[in-house]
Amino acid sequence: MNTDILDARLIPDGKILVALSGGADSTALLLSLCEKIGAERVCAFHLNHCLRGEESDRDERFCRELCERLGVPFKSSRRDILSEKQRGETTEQAARRIRYNELSLAAREFDCATVATAHTANDTAETVLLNLARGAGGAGLGGIPPTRGFDGLTLIRPMLAATRADVERYLAERGQSYVEDSSNASDDYSRNVLRHHAIPALERTNDRAVRHIAAAAALAREDEEYLRGEAVWLLQRARMDGLDGFDAELLADAAPPIRRRALRLAFGELDDRTLERVHVEALEHLCESDDPSARLSLPGKVVARRVYERLILERDEQIEPPSERELAVGANIFGGYVVFAERTVAPKGLRSAEFALENPIYLRADRRYVLRTRREGDFIRPKGRGLTKSIKKLFVELKLPAAERDLMPLVLAAEEVDGDGAAAVLGYAPSDGCAAAAGEDALRVHAQKL
Repeated sequence: MNTDILDARLIPDGKILVALSGGADSTALLLSLCEKIGAERVCAFHLNHCLRGEESDRDERFCRELCERLGVPFKSSRRDILSEKQRGETTEQAARRIRYNELSLAAREFDCATVATAHTANDTAETVLLNLARGAGGAGLGGIPPTRGFDGLTLIRPMLAATRADVERYLAERGQSYVEDSSNASDDYSRNVLRHHAIPALERTNDRAVRHIAAAAALAREDEEYLRGEAVWLLQRARMDGLDGFDAELLADAAPPIRRRALRLAFGELDDRTLERVHVEALEHLCESDDPSARLSLPGKVVARRVYERLILERDEQIEPPSERELAVGANIFGGYVVFAERTVAPKGLRSAEFALENPIYLRADRRYVLRTRREGDFIRPKGRGLTKSIKKLFVELKLPAAERDLMPLVLAAEEVDGDGAAAVLGYAPSDGCAAAAGEDALRVHAQKL
């Protein structure tokens, strides 16, 4: 009975509330805390998600009986997660939101300032791999932090140094049973796919792979903490005395790792979402822009604007269509889109099967083009299709959401070409009169939605 799964440095004075599911990890956490600090300082909370019928009720009974045997105060709550999902939430997101809300209430009822969850080194490794697959930066590669603030409480994860194998060995040494969640056997969830396939494959190459990934994540968290501190200092220096916003040139001149974090912090003052990389890159382009009135739409109805030397982020409940502007080589911020244009040579026979903003359009390079939103009567004669299409009808055919049709950028020749209409509908086709022929100098144009 020598296996030790807790990091004693993370265990504070006072009472601790354990988030208890009844699975191996949380059962081991509860048992180990009782051994380390005594059952009189430990309480437990279980949320019945009502997702698995009798199995969910079985888990709740197991947790209650375990706590009765250990002499640990216990509270449970039943919530129908599926019926309480908010618009746009996945079941997992809804369950997490409700679980943490209930944990906060239970902690206050038991007079606990600390909540403990049973995340292990395996959870860290899975999180790092998931975040890596999603294109995360330094913060995502740091995995799961050992502590964080949570609704005025402290959340601790004292088992992050222990692997799942350590947990199972700890329980076996004590003859302690636990419950299995049948949904964990399914590959319907991304984390389960990693758990069943990716992690075992890595452990076949190195049996300490999970520990090594968790150790690398700890180093990444240290780096991230330092860089975040530098970003806080940059943002403080960039604030302009007596004026709203930030010094755009100061931000543009900063080292990219610091600048990107500072821009995320600036956005975070208005919205608690995490900005995707494409949004941060668009903000960087806005800082570097020569346009003294450029404008960028961000998630959460946040708008970023250049007002001469200032970068201003603010909420905008009503986003107006952007004004017409010339298409320049490089990244063109146009409302909620970035339109990219680069000089190249047109290839042969390139025609996209489906509409997608990322599909490149090749336009003649000897003309100037502008970006603007649609107007009544706009049309296009798409290259090689022998027809004329109303932009209004085309957007319906392309299944473009109604809310986006008046904001979608069109490319038009700065000087009309023989009544050819639009020079291109991004992601769809160039016009007959503006399309570059194979081998000609061309502008390769595509877009990305922010």
